[in-house]
Amino acid sequence: LLSSPSLESQKFIWAVERMLTTTPPLLYLPPRLLLRIGAPLWTQHATAWDHIFSHAQARIQRAYQRLSSSQARRSATGAAGGQYTGVLGQLMEKGQLSLDLIKANVP
Repeated sequence: LLSSPSLESQKFIWAVERMLTTTPPLLYLPPRLLLRIGAPLWTQHATAWDHIFSHAQARIQRAYQRLSSSQARRSATGAAGGQYTGVLGQLMEKGQLSLDLIKANVP
């Protein structure tokens, strides 16, 4: 717990914090008031979500590449699969879910 997160992880944390900070005013303040005071909340909110989605896509891509390379190694050595325990990982491992479908279903 003493190690600090990577810069990539820290940027993700900041994006989530920004998204959570900008959500209540966007939900409860009238849009005209936000325009009148010149609050850039929508821009900050959208930018935070963009970073969250790009981070998720990068993580999915990395996991998919690791899965593909580990499957290639297993098929070369004849070893059994079963590395992933989650539903998403199992669907990826069995080839039942394409990378595009995974990305399309990221909330």
